[in-house]
Amino acid sequence: MYLSFFVRFFVFLSIALQTNTLYAGYFPNKSISLIRSDARPCTLFMLEGVTSADTATSGSPWFALKKSQPAYKENLTLLMSAKLTNKTVHITTSDALVAECGHIEAVVVELI
Repeated sequence: MYLSFFVRFFVFLSIALQTNTLYAGYFPNKSISLIRSDARPCTLFMLEGVTSADTATSGSPWFALKKSQPAYKENLTLLMSAKLTNKTVHITTSDALVAECGHIEAVVVELI
């Protein structure tokens, strides 16, 4: 159990140092309610029971995965796997609005 915690911590820390992104929002043990893709350069998703993805201001329940993000395909795969198997995820956001998508950026997806 402790090993799992430390592994997650070091993975999280290495991602944070590589992307120079300050992580702000954390949404643990949530189920995916909807995944949506359209013409925007993001895939959008919502979590059950979350009414505001932005911990500061937006009030929108939508999260955005930027298609230009280095781990986009991996994060999308985790979201789709969680939705199809009814597993929960932990989502971490940057609390930065993705201007071209109009929603808060999700930067880390963990499948539980």
